[in-house]
Amino acid sequence: YRAGVNADPSTELLAQLHLRMVDGLPGKPPVLLCGPRGCGKSSLGSALAAKLGRCFIDADHLLEARHQRSIKEWITEDIEGFRAAESTLLRELVTFRGCIIALGGGVVENAGNRELLAVQAAVFKLDSEVDTLFQRQQNEPRPPLTDLEPLEEVRDLHQRRQPAHLAASNHPCLNTV
Repeated sequence: YRAGVNADPSTELLAQLHLRMVDGLPGKPPVLLCGPRGCGKSSLGSALAAKLGRCFIDADHLLEARHQRSIKEWITEDIEGFRAAESTLLRELVTFRGCIIALGGGVVENAGNRELLAVQAAVFKLDSEVDTLFQRQQNEPRPPLTDLEPLEEVRDLHQRRQPAHLAASNHPCLNTV
């Protein structure tokens, strides 16, 4: 490409080529789980993978391992950098044939990510009531994303991200009680 047009290929061009190549790969497409923080993506995904004999990947854990940085620290110091790394990882994860993958709750905030997810074969949105999400997050604290009180933040993020999670998924929403 560089020799023919005297330039490096754009990120967009590489992403389009990558997606076209993925369609020809053998094996089952990944099962992608999206939804708000605390809805059970990791717990359900891990159990489902064990039951089906598939590998399980938690996107947040993979990001932390690859970048040697905790998400709590990363979000606090550089949310834009975190979201960019999350988007880059998502383009890779959709090629992981046969895996069950739990995505981060905010991955759908990026329009390109929503578009990428919307064309995947198996994207499931998990959800729970706001009070349930709040209780689960008290048991396993996450970094704050707003200046709101914790319960109000859960409510605000749930309401704001709900349409994006629905746009990204292509199966009925599953309530994880």
